[in-house]
Amino acid sequence: MESEAFIVYLHHNNHTMTAEQVLDQMIADLKLKEKISEYEGGILHRLEPEWASENLHFNSWNNTYLNLAVYSEVEHHEQQLKKEQGQLPWYMMYF
Repeated sequence: MESEAFIVYLHHNNHTMTAEQVLDQMIADLKLKEKISEYEGGILHRLEPEWASENLHFNSWNNTYLNLAVYSEVEHHEQQLKKEQGQLPWYMMYF
């Protein structure tokens, strides 16, 4: 991507970034998400194919990806136990 021709101004944080910097930040943000939409997974598969093939697991039952780089089975089981014991706040019970 030839970034010298593109400048993007992000109003929410008053930073000026090139298109390449915006793209790099978007990729970094996606890599931190635990659950990724099919669309976002497609972006990562196109832009970071090696990383995506190693770290993304497709869930066909809901058309999402699980990011194995940030997903923790231990944390998942702890949260499930708390949910079953009624120890989670009401707003976390359905996620």
